Amino acid sequence: MPIDLGYTFTPAQYPELVARRFFPEKTGPESAIYRDYLSRHIYDFDRIHLQVRVGEGLTPDPAFLDGVQRQAIRNSKKVIDVLGWKGLQPTIVEIKIRVLIQAIGQIRGYRQLFLEANPDALDPRLVIAGRYSDPDTIRVIATEGIDLYLYPEDTANVGP
Repeated sequence: MPIDLGYTFTPAQYPELVARRFFPEKTGPESAIYRDYLSRHIYDFDRIHLQVRVGEGLTPDPAFLDGVQRQAIRNSKKVIDVLGWKGLQPTIVEIKIRVLIQAIGQIRGYRQLFLEANPDALDPRLVIAGRYSDPDTIRVIATEGIDLYLYPEDTANVGP
């Protein structure tokens, strides 16, 4: 099952990427978290893909036009917010305004679907970035080996 790599960016495009006000297919508040995360970590990667679609998606009604069927499949696939690569090492980043415990299952599901589509790939590093969370969720995420970056509103777009 092939993946749709979404929007691809290389280091030459990184300055323009972090300067964006809006990111593809994201709201203003979500775009701000993308900007906060990428402004601090973009050069950790050799290339970046945004809105990467993985999985099979739903089987559309065969009565629909071909284009509608293709769109139904595309729109029902799971979406990795950021897929970054450093050499052969992939990193999956999930962007959340409020990081809840459900984000663990979500990013682990993306990991599985990514590996099914890329069986020879290294095990992806998992990262969740958001505005805020709660102590229980932060503690559980840490025990799961997932990196968590929180960018509260009052510190957004400032420093490392």
